[in-house]
Amino acid sequence: MKKKLILILTLITACVAVSLGSATRAASSANAADWGRLTADLSESGADFAYYSEAGEAAPFFIRDGALYATGRAEQKAILKGHNSLSDFEVEADFSPLYKNGTLDVGFYVLAANPVNALDGIRGYNVNLERGTNASLMLIKIHRFNQGYLGGVAEVSVRVKSDKVHLRVAVASKVINVYVYGADTPVLTHTAASGYSSGSVGIRVFRGAGAKIENFTLAAAGIAVDKLPIRALIARAETLDGNAYTVSSLALVTAALGDAETAESGNSQAAVDAAIKALSKALDGLVKKYSFGELTGLIAQGEVFAASAYTVNSYGSLSLVLTRARALNAASGEDAISETAEILEGCITTLIPYAF
Repeated sequence: MKKKLILILTLITACVAVSLGSATRAASSANAADWGRLTADLSESGADFAYYSEAGEAAPFFIRDGALYATGRAEQKAILKGHNSLSDFEVEADFSPLYKNGTLDVGFYVLAANPVNALDGIRGYNVNLERGTNASLMLIKIHRFNQGYLGGVAEVSVRVKSDKVHLRVAVASKVINVYVYGADTPVLTHTAASGYSSGSVGIRVFRGAGAKIENFTLAAAGIAVDKLPIRALIARAETLDGNAYTVSSLALVTAALGDAETAESGNSQAAVDAAIKALSKALDGLVKKYSFGELTGLIAQGEVFAASAYTVNSYGSLSLVLTRARALNAASGEDAISETAEILEGCITTLIPYAF
């Protein structure tokens, strides 16, 4: 039955949006499976960062609507509190310009220490995103500091895929690997110099560009496993109306829920993350239960629309699914009836009127 549904989905991409999760990525350390994860508190009461500015501004950053913003004209630093001896770790976040297709000059500090209110007042490395307004290419650079700028040590040019850039930096045994846009292969690698074996992490925003920073997370040994997301998914799964979905799709949720509860009771971030992915997939794959009578009603509803009144693609998708639906009967089974009815209903509601 899944193969049949995939065939239908292939034919009617105009009716449904399919979201594919990213592939499992390689860990930056052999011990990464034992790491926990910290998600920075970016609520307006959050106080996870210590702030520094070239000009000594009182508030070089501000938090609003779950994001950290920098708008000042000076170089600005936001250093995560309480994690000053990190050696093997991963840090990631989403960085966006303050306006569409705008300038970016922002990134992470890693292996950092001794931040002060001065230009380049820090010891450590900065993995930076640099692009101009309306640029199609973006430079990713690694800069080195020791209470002054010591120069760039590595750089690469990548194509801009979107305004929001997901940047991940993985450090293991002084080797800095840089990943962008969710890729599993590093675009840049550099081995830190002697004297830069550990430190803190943070954010650097250079003069004038400004930035919006979201979803800042740190994974490392000694950090508690982040269980809030999996607990929310478990609660969602436990409150489902079992009569509202097909037996087969609900069975997948039940199996994933059991695995999620096991992971939640353990102490492995890797197991929790895998269970989140599996349970999310099962929940997203739930199929609403329809009777054959309801399918028949949707067929009748779909047949009243005139091809001339709607765009070729949206009406063509509806027509394909109507053909599939008419081939079913009361004995076709719950899965076939419900899956087809759900897609047919989606095609009806997403018909696009033709603009004369």
